[in-house]
Amino acid sequence: MPKDLYIKEISLKRDKIENYNQYPFSLPIIRHLDTLKLSKNVSIIVGENGSGKSTLLEAIAVNLGFNPDVALRTLFFHPMTLIHHCLTM
Repeated sequence: MPKDLYIKEISLKRDKIENYNQYPFSLPIIRHLDTLKLSKNVSIIVGENGSGKSTLLEAIAVNLGFNPDVALRTLFFHPMTLIHHCLTM
């Protein structure tokens, strides 16, 4: 198995975002994201409650093909359906 099997970069496709005042794009972690470079196979995301850490992680997971926690969210009505289309990895 390759040693460098991890996400190396996460970019926000700003041209796909219609309204930065709409959740989840209004969250600081998303609003200020351009490109996040990851150089190690383990990364730690820290921030205040409500800053968007879980939202970003869930968007990454959905973008990579994982199912979101369906017990808490439904893809048909939750804003998560919007954000994962705006990420590139």
